[in-house]
Amino acid sequence: MPALPSTSAALSNNFQQRKVPEAESFATCYAGIIREHFGTRKVARVLTALARIYLISTIIDIINCSMNKKSTQRTTQSVHHSLGYWTTLIARTMEADFNKRLSGYGITRVAGAVLGAIHFDEKKTPSELAAFLRIDRAAVTRLLDKLETQELIERNRTGCDRRSVSLLVTPRGKKLSATIAQESRAVNAQFATGLSPEDIEQYIETIKKILANGRETVETL
Repeated sequence: MPALPSTSAALSNNFQQRKVPEAESFATCYAGIIREHFGTRKVARVLTALARIYLISTIIDIINCSMNKKSTQRTTQSVHHSLGYWTTLIARTMEADFNKRLSGYGITRVAGAVLGAIHFDEKKTPSELAAFLRIDRAAVTRLLDKLETQELIERNRTGCDRRSVSLLVTPRGKKLSATIAQESRAVNAQFATGLSPEDIEQYIETIKKILANGRETVETL
């Protein structure tokens, strides 16, 4: 009696020679090949083993799918996928850099913004400053008091109403305003490294759209 070919060789040879009808299932085809070489008992054993393997494989697929789904949920819920997180991070990082640059001049970022608004944007009254910089009037008054003490601005009373004030920047304030503007440009240039003018413009427009979606206007810088 000639020796039977090995299982792998038999299966390989038969699959190469046998044309499996499209309507015939893989299991039926496999069983027919095994039956030809090893008999009916072998068919039952092999199919049982295959069923177990298929079951285990299916269970593993279900577990992997479930784990991947949970991993995706965790990822999308991560703070690193939050618009607010990245917006806050870039703002705080740029503010910290700018404040560090201004610390040597004895002025804060917000006070510098007020000084610049008076000098460059010609906002001459506290109410104009509050609206332009979105700072509440009380905060504007405190900032103006400090700038006046530092001899960076002057308050001029106009007309008969002593409560009406016109703000002027002193020569010292003009010089400091120019320095602050230069430092501001340096910060912007640093953080815009690698970005094209079109990238920057698109970023600004995107921020404007996001702010337009806000329900309340932020009142403090």
